[in-house]
Amino acid sequence: MIVGSLDYSIASSGACKFILDDNLNVIQKDYLSFTQSKKFQKKDNIIYYKKDQFKDHYERIIWIRDSLFNFLNGCDYIALEDYAFGASGRVFDIAEGCGLIKTQLYETGHKLRLYDPPSIKKYATGMGNSDKIHMEEDYEKIDINNRFNLNFLPFVKDNKSGNPKDNIIDAYFIGQLLILELKVRHGIILLKDLNPKIIEIFNKVSNHYKDNLLVREFIEKRKDVNQA
Repeated sequence: MIVGSLDYSIASSGACKFILDDNLNVIQKDYLSFTQSKKFQKKDNIIYYKKDQFKDHYERIIWIRDSLFNFLNGCDYIALEDYAFGASGRVFDIAEGCGLIKTQLYETGHKLRLYDPPSIKKYATGMGNSDKIHMEEDYEKIDINNRFNLNFLPFVKDNKSGNPKDNIIDAYFIGQLLILELKVRHGIILLKDLNPKIIEIFNKVSNHYKDNLLVREFIEKRKDVNQA
């Protein structure tokens, strides 16, 4: 099985891909991101680009969409960070670009899962209101064999322009949460054996999501619907 994950942003989206064995353990992993700072470029993993190389905003987000799709295409399941309600900044631009890649993945038959930002943060750090610095600190505690070596990138707290590290880390945790959900669904791990804060993630309901994660179906294009 192959699963993917995505933390979308206009400047430096982070995407991860994990190849799993029969017990859904990771046997191979890869990541993709983007940067507008040439010093952070890494062949095949972090793509350097100049904003002014594109004719307009739409040419840019279509290029990002195509790059992400080429990386994630073929995954059996793909998890993405859901929109943060109450977020500020260029949220409409982000939603516009993210909608393009979501639609393309949906149309090509990929099974999608959306995780709300607090659940991702709680999975990563135990706190649903963690900032990116805490996310990175907990990421660095993971055994090096089980995470990506991102030591060539500066710390998130250094706030270096063009640094894609925080989005790669977010995508990593999104992918790990997806793998855990699949293990619970397949009975490889029992929900009752998990940390109580992780159990809260799986049991969470809201006005937007009336059913918890383990009841909620993956987002998937139906094959039995007649097209207009």
